Amino acid sequence: MSPPGGPETSPQETSSQEIPAAQTCPAEIAPPRISSPETRPADTPRRETLPPEIFPPQTTRPETSPPGSSSGRGEPLILIQDLWKTYTLGAVEIHALRGVDLTIYPNEYVAIMGPSGSGKSTLMNLIGCLDTPTQGSYYLGGRKVSDMNDDELARIRNREIGFVFQTFNLLARATALRNVELPLIYRGLPARERREHAMRALEEVELTSRANHKPNELSGGQRQRVAIARALVTRPRLLLADEPTGNLDSGTSAEIMDLFDKLHREGNTVVLVTHERDIAVHARRVVTIHDGKVSSDARTDTRAKAGAHAGCDAKAESVAGTQSDAGAKSVAGAQPVVEAQSVAGEGALPAPR
Repeated sequence: MSPPGGPETSPQETSSQEIPAAQTCPAEIAPPRISSPETRPADTPRRETLPPEIFPPQTTRPETSPPGSSSGRGEPLILIQDLWKTYTLGAVEIHALRGVDLTIYPNEYVAIMGPSGSGKSTLMNLIGCLDTPTQGSYYLGGRKVSDMNDDELARIRNREIGFVFQTFNLLARATALRNVELPLIYRGLPARERREHAMRALEEVELTSRANHKPNELSGGQRQRVAIARALVTRPRLLLADEPTGNLDSGTSAEIMDLFDKLHREGNTVVLVTHERDIAVHARRVVTIHDGKVSSDARTDTRAKAGAHAGCDAKAESVAGTQSDAGAKSVAGAQPVVEAQSVAGEGALPAPR
């Protein structure tokens, strides 16, 4: 009932005043409905509601707010809290990871180091959504991937993470261009679009001239460049490299690490797993794993990086000098040099593991 002397208000008008303004907007200007408002900010559209795109946009807000993720640097790309991985062999339990905590922000360049058996490979598998933890939480881009099923993890791997492996993992009968196209084939892109994006990725690694060559026609360094282009072609949020220089000589390793430096400067987030100190110092931050735990987490020194570059250059010059001396002796009639020395050259095939 309206107050004395005041205008009368109908029941319909009273109920309309009690409804928030956002719900009384006309249909043509009302914001899209969100199926899970409890886990997403109301002003953040779901990726599925956007027009289909080749590369999904990178949202600035997480789809699920991880606890304790607030920072002056914004939302972390990777947030790992009390992560455990336990393997059971009969009656014996092996704890590969023991309560790891790790935070990585967008556009960081992080190296994960540790000796064999330290748990660094297990941590890499969990970061890459290749495995699931026994206990703890893992958020990638604000989404709790540690609770996802196999299909959801496969989608994350295809769209959010680019992998670079030690053994390249290229299809032997496919050209470099076709190998780079592979993730886009799984995504279902038309052939013309696949080719355009694959050529663009090869251009980023300076290998367009070898696009139609098969892996056995490429050097070790060139094959790794193809693998990096394949990782980049989907424009992932995270570039994850597992011992990317393990099958390369010192000179080629320096070239590949320079390429990772370039990719980081262009805005890519790089996580590098290695056991070599001179490779790890190329990163801006080194996380060391021992006995399944983070034993240290520190920024790298620019002087150490310069020393690593100098060391690689010195090794490359030493190898080149040795090969030149060996060739001269062979021409002079001395005992021929064993061809195994050519393994240090870029054109050599990687040794089988």
